[in-house]
Amino acid sequence: MSDYQLTARAPLGGLSIELGALSLTEIDAYALGSIAAPRGERTRLADRLGVALGLAMPAVGASSLSQDGSLRLLGLQQDQYFLMFKADPGAAISFLTEKVGDAGYVTDQSDSWAKLCLKGHLARQALSRLCMIDLHPKQFADGAVARTVMEHIGVILLKETDDSFVLFTPRSSVRSFVKVIEDGMRSCSNQQESA
Repeated sequence: MSDYQLTARAPLGGLSIELGALSLTEIDAYALGSIAAPRGERTRLADRLGVALGLAMPAVGASSLSQDGSLRLLGLQQDQYFLMFKADPGAAISFLTEKVGDAGYVTDQSDSWAKLCLKGHLARQALSRLCMIDLHPKQFADGAVARTVMEHIGVILLKETDDSFVLFTPRSSVRSFVKVIEDGMRSCSNQQESA
């Protein structure tokens, strides 16, 4: 019998693109897990996450960040959350199970989603060309999260700051998604150069 060993790798192999004042980089230092509250037990899950992780339960469309910045809980829909956290490959489910216990249902989503960070003072403008969400700071504040579609590709969008957005997209379509984002970046960069 052959002795094979599997090795985890990032969907894009550590992608890093710079176009003018914008950069797009793959985030591979963080794992991603889904957490769902059992029916009627949201309060118990909130208590558990507060004690075990020091995180407040965010409203739908918002997120909460741990004091050291290593954990972020995204409110995706009623009683369903994504937790973005630092973990070694393969250790995500044990971390989630230990921290959440029987207060919620957990699954490791790390290998299902690609995680990208778009940074630069034109990041909002680049995304506005592709996204139907109003990204103006008065409407989409720091820590805001939303599900949307960009060029027919599903995306979860997290605003860290005015100049930094985290984009989650299914791993299966991430190469097409990068092309879409790169086109938006190039369009903004070209417009700034010609101004």
